Amino acid sequence: MERIEVFYRGHVQGVGFRYNACEQADGLAVTGWVQNLPDRRVQMVAEGSIGDLKELLRRIDRSMSGNIRDKSVAWQSATGQLAPFQIKH
Repeated sequence: MERIEVFYRGHVQGVGFRYNACEQADGLAVTGWVQNLPDRRVQMVAEGSIGDLKELLRRIDRSMSGNIRDKSVAWQSATGQLAPFQIKH
């Protein structure tokens, strides 16, 4: 199991990005959360198999391609402490 922390930049707030991320996570064996940040970025933390995490990233990239200007992804070891994928407020 792996963990990713992703920061998205671009027109990613006020466009349903977080709800879309939850939709894209549906059907994948991933846990974690997505949240808006005060600096207009979106942060996502997710854990799962490498395959499911790569698929989640691919789905989000495809569905929000017109909004994402840049993203940074950091891979880490999973902690196993995340709840089912959700929006963090």
